This record gives sequence, C-alpha cells and structure tokens, in this order.
Amino acid sequence: MNAAVFSVVDTLFLRSLPFPDANRLVVLQEFRNNKSSNSNPGRIADWRTRVTAFENVASYYGEATQLRENEGNRSVAVMRVVGDWVRLLGAKALEGRLFTSSELRGGKVAILTARGRDLALVGDTIRVGADSFQVIGVVDNSAVLGEDVQILTPISEALLNGNRKAGYLQVIARLKPGVSFAAAEAEASSVAAQLALEYPDSDKGTAVKIVSAQSAWTDEAREPALWIQAASGLLLLITLVNLAGLFAARALERKREDSVRLFLGAGRWHLIRLHLVECGLLVSLGCASAMLVAPWALALLQLNYGDDFTPIKNAVIDSRVFTFLLLIGFIATLLFAAVMAWQSTREKDPRGQGQFRLRSFLIISEAALGLVLLACAFQLVRDFSALRFAPNGFREQGLLSARVYLSWESDPKDLLSAIRRGTEEIGALPGVAGVAVVDRLPLEGGSQDSPLFIEGIPEKTPDSIGLRLATNNYFSLMGIPLLVGELPRDETSILVNDAFSRRYLNSNPIGRNISTNGKRWWRVAGVVANVRYSSKDAKPRPEIFLSERIQFWPQLTFVIQTSQPAANLSPALRQMWANINPDANFKGVTTLEDRIDEIVTQPCRQRDIVAIFGVLALLLVVAGVYGIMSSEMLRRRREMGIRIAIGATRTHVIQIALARAAWLATASCLIGLTLVLSLLNRWVKLDSIATGALAVAFGIFAAAFIPAWRSSKTDPIQALRQD
Repeated sequence: MNAAVFSVVDTLFLRSLPFPDANRLVVLQEFRNNKSSNSNPGRIADWRTRVTAFENVASYYGEATQLRENEGNRSVAVMRVVGDWVRLLGAKALEGRLFTSSELRGGKVAILTARGRDLALVGDTIRVGADSFQVIGVVDNSAVLGEDVQILTPISEALLNGNRKAGYLQVIARLKPGVSFAAAEAEASSVAAQLALEYPDSDKGTAVKIVSAQSAWTDEAREPALWIQAASGLLLLITLVNLAGLFAARALERKREDSVRLFLGAGRWHLIRLHLVECGLLVSLGCASAMLVAPWALALLQLNYGDDFTPIKNAVIDSRVFTFLLLIGFIATLLFAAVMAWQSTREKDPRGQGQFRLRSFLIISEAALGLVLLACAFQLVRDFSALRFAPNGFREQGLLSARVYLSWESDPKDLLSAIRRGTEEIGALPGVAGVAVVDRLPLEGGSQDSPLFIEGIPEKTPDSIGLRLATNNYFSLMGIPLLVGELPRDETSILVNDAFSRRYLNSNPIGRNISTNGKRWWRVAGVVANVRYSSKDAKPRPEIFLSERIQFWPQLTFVIQTSQPAANLSPALRQMWANINPDANFKGVTTLEDRIDEIVTQPCRQRDIVAIFGVLALLLVVAGVYGIMSSEMLRRRREMGIRIAIGATRTHVIQIALARAAWLATASCLIGLTLVLSLLNRWVKLDSIATGALAVAFGIFAAAFIPAWRSSKTDPIQALRQD
C-alpha cells in the first residue's frame, strides 16, 4: 500500500509535470478585495500583451456536450481554449496542425485528443453542440492535462469579447527563460494597478500572486493524499515494529545456537552478519512481493479517487517506486538485524528479563502508534457522521433528480425555453406530481457567487454571496419552508435565505433592494430557510435565489416528485431532451438520496481508508501482543508447572499473564495519549482518543488471555521434565 500511495504522491507533488520546461509554467491567481477570484478572456488578453515576463498566457474551460453522428448523438467532453493553450503546454501535434492566431479568435476549428481520435479524421467536419467544426489535427492527451476530454476548440467570439466582470477562468502562463516568480509577480502587480485605473468598474481592487502550476493544480488533492500517505506510513511503521518484535522472539529461540557458535570461535560480527543476511533475504522477498501486489493497490486508489482528481489516473509503479521500496527494505533490514544481534549477543540474562523488556518496548511502541491511528480513524468517523447526519434543511425521500447540461454559448432565451418546456413535459408524464429546476442541489457547492450591493449601504458585502437559480416550486418540492414574505412574482423580486437575512439585513429583509452591479436592483420578496451549501461544511452560507427569468446557468438539475422509479423515467426523459434540444447532454435520472450519497463520497472514502488502516493497526497490535505473551508463557512453562504443583489455581496463573498485559496496555495508552495530545490536540477530540485507547487496551487483554488460558492448563509433570 505504501508503494501505491507513494506513486500517487510522487506523481502529484514530487515529479515534474509532463511538459517541456514545466518549471516555467505558473498560475496567476487573481484576488478581488482580498478574496480569491477568477479571470475572463479580456483580462487574460491584457496579461498576455502587457506582462513582458510571460512568454505565453492562456486558459480553458470544460464543457460536456453532444457530438452529432449519423447513428445518433454521442456525449463528449470539450475543452474550450482561450489563447494558445496547446503551445503554452508545449504539446505537439500527432497529426495535422495546431490552431493559428486567427483561429483562436473564435474560429470554427477543432483538434482531437489521442483519446478522441476515433471521432473523425483530420479534415472532416464534426457537429459539436449547435456548431460545426473542421478537424485540423490530433494532439497527445497531455494537452488536456490527462483529463477525459476528446475535443479542443477555441472559445467563441461572443465570450472572447464578453464582460470583464465575469470570473470563470484560471490564468496559466509560461515564464520567459530566466525570469523568477518574484519578478513576474511584481510586474503583474504593476499591470493590475494600471488596469484598475483603466477599468475601475471591473478591475478595481485586483491583486495577483504567482504560484507554480504544479502546486496550483494539485492543491485540491493535497489534503486527501497526505492523509492517506500519513495513515499508510504509520501503518508501515507499526508493521515494522511488530516484525521487529517477532525477530526478537526468533533470536531468543536461537539463543542456544548462537551460544554454540560463539563457543566454537565465531565473533559477534559473524552473528551480526548472519542476521543481516537472513533479514535482508526476508525483506527482499517482501519487497519483491510488494512490487507484484502494488499495481492492484494503486488500481484501488485510482478507482476510488481518480474521478475526484484526474492526475491520480496517471500514477504508475516505476523505478522511483522501486527505489522507495528498496529504501524501506534497507531500513527494515538494519532494524531487524540490530534487534536480533542485540538479543543474541547478551551474555548474562538468565531469566530473559532483558529480552522481555525489549519486546515489551516494541509492543508498547506499536500499540501507542496504533492508538494514534485509531484515534484519527474514530475522529474521521465522528466528523463524517456529524456532517452526513447534520440537518440538511430539505427532504430527500420520494424525489428524483435529473441533470441536463446545455451549451455555455446557449442564448438566454433558448435556455429559458428549454427550462419551461422541460418542466411542462416532465410534469405531463404519468405518475409525476411536481417538477422544479435548480442550478445545483444542496451540498454540491455553489454555481456562481459575487459580492452584492445592498441599498443604503455604500460598500459591497465583504464576502461573495451565492447566486442560485431556482424556480418558485423548488422550495415546496424540497420541503424548504418560506419563513417570511412571499415567492417572487416577477423579474424584479428575489428570495434570500435566513443566513443572508440575519447577517446583512438585520432580519428586516422584505422590500430591501439588492444588486450585483449597483445598476440593476432586485427587491427581496421573501426569506427561505437555510439549507447546507457544501457536503464538507455543516454551516449554511448566505445565498440569494434568482428565478430562471433572471439568472443564466446552463447546467440544470430537475427535481421530480413521482411514484415512478428512476430506471423507468430515464429513457423517457432522454428521448424528451433529444426532442427539446438535440445539443443537450442528459446525465440520467437518480433518486435524490442516491445523488446526495454520491456528493458526500469523497469524505466518505477518506474516512473509510483511514478506518481500514486503523483496524489493521489494531490487528497488528493484537498479533504482536499474542506473540510476545505466547513466547513469555512458553519460557515460564516450568515455573507455571511448579506453581500448579504446589497448589496454584488456574485463575492465579491467568492473573499473572493478565498483569503483564495490564502493564503493557497502561504504558501503551499513556504514550499514545501523549502523542495524540502533543501532535493532534487541535483536531482529535478526547472521546475519540478514549475510544482508541479502549480498543487498544481490549485488544491487548484479548491477545494475552489465550496464552494465559493455555498456560493455566499446563501439566506439572510434563513441565518439570522440560529441559
């Protein structure tokens, strides 16, 4: 597992991006009034022409749409590029050619990726969405960052010349040779100040920061990757300590053999060398086995996390991972050989107390580390349960959700028509009692956000507010109560949620006017109850809800109340959308409960893998305690036989062993508690630590009881005959 996890961490954080001179690829991060913000084609053009430190500047956005073929529509993923994206990355054409500068300004041309090579031939014309494009070339999949994208096309001319206030693009640049990050950031900051003077309405308050592209693109995966690496690394350490205890027991069993070797003239270095060879051989076999098993472990990680972060799919088991395994093997060999050598070269220890102390130290260390991992696992389970079962503010039962993605270049009138036709035709299906439309479901995060003007307050809100598209019947269908006021009646009125009302309107919202630009104002008609904004946060976010007549957002979710199962409704809706809008990308129908479960999958996976590692750590602790107690009771077999012969009861013999176990459990829990409190006290709560300590203590007692019970059944005659 460590080999598999290391391959992912190596791909994301240690290995350079698979592009020429990848160290010169950077992301220009924009901030508006100290809040992170995205860019737009107009400002990207300014960064390209005005910042001399940049060799090239480009961006992209993804879109799921339909490829029209003679056999019917086919769902494809399209990357709309802004600027010379392919040359920015240094990707080469496998066939044909790349975009020209004139074609990048809204030309109807397309480049296929190697993954989409079967869609058409170079020179063919393909119909993507509502437009036709001529295929001019084929590029490697690296040009789309390894994502599942089949087609690249330039952004449309309308969006290229769109509003500078829009923020939906990340700015990627390539530095000129020899230019440092600091110099580029200083020049970009100077340009940002000039743009703020030229475009005060859109660019005022803009600041910039330059970071490496690798850091920016992998930031989202950093937390789960480090969690898994820490958990698997801790489990590896527990395993090594456990095996060290087994090797210590092995050395004790070979005490007589080592004594004979020393008597016959062997030196201590000879014994150490013998142990090194033995341990090295076993560790080498273990590393070789790991190389065979690691691809399956990596496939498991890619299956569970690849959809959340595409670069994980590019991780491979290669020579770097093999070197990592060799390093672990070398450290393990030295550890095991040192333990065995220390045991075998002790001359004076007639009662074996030194050996028992060493193995006890190893068991205590292992159990303490296991407690740390278990405490983290219990805390993750606790945090996930608190999030998953926190009040969502809406009802899930008895509802279906159907996602439909239209083109970003759709005309607002066409989008409104599609929403209305879709609502009417779905509502006319047998068994359907209600239909509503929303941009995104609760827990999915936001679609758009912006600071707002509130009439009577000169400055915008300090934080960005979620702007949500929702039809009026969405709230009743989802069981979200209207707390005060009424539903909007026209295009001049909106709804706000309770969090927004309390924070910005002093709970006196009805009739207040709100605007995104200070020109077009909307009147607050009512206040609805809060719903959870994100699956990763139980706290609601201030939001406003705009009707479909006001807000443009082509990625729609239809919420359907029906007695029909999702499987029965899906074919009818697919055919219906093919008739309403042939370019619509219909994503299928699922129950709302299943969709919510899908949304919370990522934290669930993170919880599950750490919990699995915690259980494995506990099993290793139990195995280690069982091994050491079995060895100890076997060594004291004659003693126990004598005790039983002179009248000791079985209970007394068991108590002797359990007293040792109690000492091990107490020491382990105290050390583990100290580790958790010193390293993780800000996150792991006391109840999680206590639960982990109880699990470790119970495991130690359970593992010690079996050897104790077996020893209590010792036959005194047989024990006294033992040599």
